[in-house]
Amino acid sequence: MLMQKKIVCVIMSIILLMPCLGLAAEQEKVNYEQWYERGKLLLQNKEYDKAILAFGETIKINPQSMESYLLRANSYYLKKQYSLAIDDCSKVIEISPSYMEVYYNRANAYYSNQQYDLAIADVSKFIEYSPLSANGYFLRAICYNGKHQYDLSITDLSKEIELDPMNFNSYHLRGLTYLILSKKNLAIYDFSKAIELNPSDIDAYLNRGICYEENKQYDLALVDFTKVIEINPRYENVYFKRAMLYLTEGNVNFAIGDLSEFLEVNPLSTEAYYIRGLLYAKQQDYNLAIADFHKIAGITPKDIRPYRLCGDLYAGNHDYELAINEFCKIVELQPTDGEAYFNLAQAMELAGKNEEAITNYRIAIRHLSVEHSKAIKKANARINGDWENLKEWVITGSTSNIIDIHTF
Repeated sequence: MLMQKKIVCVIMSIILLMPCLGLAAEQEKVNYEQWYERGKLLLQNKEYDKAILAFGETIKINPQSMESYLLRANSYYLKKQYSLAIDDCSKVIEISPSYMEVYYNRANAYYSNQQYDLAIADVSKFIEYSPLSANGYFLRAICYNGKHQYDLSITDLSKEIELDPMNFNSYHLRGLTYLILSKKNLAIYDFSKAIELNPSDIDAYLNRGICYEENKQYDLALVDFTKVIEINPRYENVYFKRAMLYLTEGNVNFAIGDLSEFLEVNPLSTEAYYIRGLLYAKQQDYNLAIADFHKIAGITPKDIRPYRLCGDLYAGNHDYELAINEFCKIVELQPTDGEAYFNLAQAMELAGKNEEAITNYRIAIRHLSVEHSKAIKKANARINGDWENLKEWVITGSTSNIIDIHTF
């Protein structure tokens, strides 16, 4: 009898607790939905850290919530925390192995993490499940590109184009892949198709221009580079490329104009100052040339090129004291530079400083090599007291290589 009473009491306790348990479960469901909706809103608003926390709360409430893992993976991916995104995608696969779309998501994260083999394995599973998905072939193609397996990439891109012939990105990427393989005519076709589908595809114009340039079709390259600048006048690197094309065609003024545009945005480009300086020198705008070479010296003070160039120009313009200053800077930086001592001696001779010239001619001979035969001959003549012969300025080997104004 006593045992029966105990059993009845236990049953009554359970019955009394059931509404409470139901209320708790209902409250958990409400909490889950609130956190879940909050997480989605935060993700939409690009508040990724807060979204991750919100989805973490939903996972605490329901550790089997596939949707929460997926959205948290997306949040991690957008934060470029690819390993954490991969972990959450793997959890979804553990919960629901038949949910094949997650293989595509994990492949994307593997690709972004440069784990190309794992990415290819996942996206291949996705393609088996969805063989008509153009996105799958595109993703696998860029993975193959990451592994430098360009032929496989082209095969997948061709399949993607077959499934989605209006996707200009696929033509563009296949064009880039053909360009890597030096199949420039095929690349030009694909870039042209990308432009046809998307006339504002600035990179397609740029890359097609590069193909034309490599094919020595300079007129067509100029047209494409000019189109890039029309679309985006601040695409500064194209000014440099177009300047080089103008030089190829002998259009010095246009080349100088483009180099000037490039330097507006890249004021530390010593290469651009160097080329523009040489072009100014060719046009006999020596002050502008010297200004550009001084810019180089200001950016890279240990580079002897600008001092040598300025010294040569000053000497050619009969500014011998200024030339002496430039050559002195070289010997300070490179005390064994025979050419610098020889040029310094020549400038001193022309400035009427014969004793100092002799000193530097003697030092020059110690460091000049046999290839500087003209310079050595002149130096020996001066040391032996001959100041009447060999009066012309002798251009040393590296000076003539560095400054082309004598043979431009």
